[in-house]
Amino acid sequence: MKKILFLGAMLTLSACGGSGGGVASTPTPTPTPTPTPEPTYTKFADLTGDQLFQTASVTMPIVSSGEGAINSPSQAFGSGYTIDFDATNNSYTVSGLLNVATGAPVTHSQTFVQSEITRNDADALIYSKPSAGQPNVFIISVPKVNSVPLTYTRISAWNTGTTSTPNVFAFAMLGVSTKTGDVPTTGSATYKTGVGGVASTASAAAAPVFYDLSHSTATLSADFATGAIATDLMLTGVLFNPLTGGPTAGQPDVALGIFNGTGLLNAGANTFGGSFSPASGSVSLGSSNFFGAFFGPQALEFGYVYDLRTVNGAFGDLAASGYVYGIKQ
Repeated sequence: MKKILFLGAMLTLSACGGSGGGVASTPTPTPTPTPTPEPTYTKFADLTGDQLFQTASVTMPIVSSGEGAINSPSQAFGSGYTIDFDATNNSYTVSGLLNVATGAPVTHSQTFVQSEITRNDADALIYSKPSAGQPNVFIISVPKVNSVPLTYTRISAWNTGTTSTPNVFAFAMLGVSTKTGDVPTTGSATYKTGVGGVASTASAAAAPVFYDLSHSTATLSADFATGAIATDLMLTGVLFNPLTGGPTAGQPDVALGIFNGTGLLNAGANTFGGSFSPASGSVSLGSSNFFGAFFGPQALEFGYVYDLRTVNGAFGDLAASGYVYGIKQ
């Protein structure tokens, strides 16, 4: 059949020849462009094998009376503590620079092994390591917005302590990062969010009072054309005992202030950072920052960590460290 068609075409060309007896040329067809393949993503829950997770992280030392309210600057995504998963041994090694109450930051590393798992379900993986009375707990939890779990984003909490790093809370955001070529460059998005963290309030002469911040709320919007990031953080605390690790039952919510954040998406990257203005009526004490990243296809989800410090507010000094996460509306 192919031979018949080929011969028929030759005959047609001959019949169309000009007076000089030549054969008319056939136009070269324009090749069809090969479409760029869509980036593929593995859900966090479906990751397999060894994994090394970069994070954005922040720490808060649990200080004693007379030291005031203290926290530490947030660390940008890629500079926070690392989480190294060994699939063979089902263990995590957590390593990073922890800012403590006094003195220089301390490099600290711990490995949590399978026998130390105290919880492993759809909501959280928890390791607890007994160590001479010091808390040593590592958690990876699934963030939820309106009770719906996020697919590509995870929260890490690391409560650790040694003789050189007394009782430190560390929080981090990690996940399946948006591929840099897949971050939108046009349009904008707003996100539904959730918040967590710890705050302390104190004067220099009084013992700090600690608050759980899980009742707080936040907003985040991203203008992908300009790279502008805007976020507001409405801190609401519930009295919290850092020794028992939970909000105090029956205590009311306490409004700790509203903070307005502005930042930028890093050029050609999936990460961002910015700073906060303190709540009305207070003065900033040191820097108040946030750093994070987008996760999943087309910046579907995000997570950031924050550090906030004000002085002379309604509660005296305020220090807050925690995280915000969300999904596109």
